[in-house]
Amino acid sequence: MRPLMILPLLLAAAPGHAAPSLCGHLPEAGSIAATAPVETMPPKPRADRSLICPPGWRLDVSSRLPACTRPGQRAVPGNPRAACRASLALGPIADVPAQWRPTRSCPGGAISAVVRLEGENAGLAEVAVGTSSPGVTVAGIDEDSAGTPETERPSAKGCFAHQCRLVRIGVAHDAPDEIRLELQVSDGATADVRIPVITHCPDPLAAR
Repeated sequence: MRPLMILPLLLAAAPGHAAPSLCGHLPEAGSIAATAPVETMPPKPRADRSLICPPGWRLDVSSRLPACTRPGQRAVPGNPRAACRASLALGPIADVPAQWRPTRSCPGGAISAVVRLEGENAGLAEVAVGTSSPGVTVAGIDEDSAGTPETERPSAKGCFAHQCRLVRIGVAHDAPDEIRLELQVSDGATADVRIPVITHCPDPLAAR
């Protein structure tokens, strides 16, 4: 799948973001792990003629001479925060039910709705959400979002960052038949969800 070019559309996770962060506590400069050649050493014989390796090493008897091995790793200068973000899994995001799109003459303009995005790590502060679909807006809903009733906050909906995120979308009359929401970890994984829309102009009296 081609990379998502959505950076101008993303909702940046600014400092103080209500969602939890798994990487924000790490510095941007320091040592990070890099792969290195596998380490080997000879095993030690035991009184019963078996072989033993130190803790953390594995005995490899597949080669001509048995050896103790462990994965090679070395520390190199880098960005620990970016390395953490690059390691995060994201999604896949579960299907989202169809949403409404108003007719051109529908009073009230765009139709607003709360969408639940369910998938691994979808609600972390490291994940930004946006859309490339015309006629569609996206805004995050956090525990401290201004004007959000207590019963509509993520915790009251059982929506927690390691598996869920709530966003409010606005769908205008010029939105396509299928809108696309895009999630992206800075320096890392991407995921998206496609949402079908149905053209419908709600009766304002029915909502009272």
